[in-house]
Amino acid sequence: MKKNLLLIVAMFFAISLTFGQSFRELPIYRNFNGTPPDSANTLDSTDITYGGWSIQSVIGTKSWYISTYTGSPNYYANANGYAATGQTAQEMWFISPGFSTITYPNAILKFSSCQKFAGNPIQIMVSSDYHGIGLPTTATWDDITSSATLPPTNLSGLRVWVSSGDVDLSSYTGNDTLYVAFKYTCDANNATHWEVDSIKITASGVGIINLTHLKNPITVYPNPVSSVLYLNNLEGIEMIKISNVIGETIENLNVSGNITSIDVSTLRKGLYLISFMDNNSIVSTRKFSKE
Repeated sequence: MKKNLLLIVAMFFAISLTFGQSFRELPIYRNFNGTPPDSANTLDSTDITYGGWSIQSVIGTKSWYISTYTGSPNYYANANGYAATGQTAQEMWFISPGFSTITYPNAILKFSSCQKFAGNPIQIMVSSDYHGIGLPTTATWDDITSSATLPPTNLSGLRVWVSSGDVDLSSYTGNDTLYVAFKYTCDANNATHWEVDSIKITASGVGIINLTHLKNPITVYPNPVSSVLYLNNLEGIEMIKISNVIGETIENLNVSGNITSIDVSTLRKGLYLISFMDNNSIVSTRKFSKE
């Protein structure tokens, strides 16, 4: 009984560390203020990193922040690279918590935005190999901006809010952890002012869920690990790949018989990804930390 209890605790600890604050169930809302449309999932806070959202500055020192109109209760996420003197290039990211498109196939992103002044348009980015922490440049991102409706170029400084429409994420179905990001850039000459609000990531309810992995999710533990990484629920898995956080393959393992553990004692300390593949593609990816 005691052994089983310790096993359950270890599995829970592994799952908690694997996803951490950066993983959330759908739907995900980010309205910043107002009446929550869903009390369990609404991230209705004036703390921009609340609930697993993150901000990263790749170039320059500016970052996304939450602001409001003068005399208005309406808050929004704000990105603005303008400087009255000494303006420089900026690249800043506002990144969602990760979510599973195995559990939630055919996810949909929707948001409202407005922009003022001349400069680069905002970019909508998606990644299935970002690890939830650190600079987004460590991962591969797809630019899906063309799938969203953005406001027209506005040189007057007047706000015109436009709904993005439904941004279809169904082509990413089957990823264990997916991230959506708003990427802002400007150069030393022009800086558009972008505002984003009413962000929703929801499941459309259409499509086929991988029931095998939904009912029996793959688990890895302990996490962090010093020597032996234990595995559960590998039915249908034919190969395991261990890679570092920049995508370099460290080891490929063919699954023969009922494999339940992997010796990782020779790995250097750090964060790794372990991917589980059937005969067609990757069906699940987990993160673990080597002590």
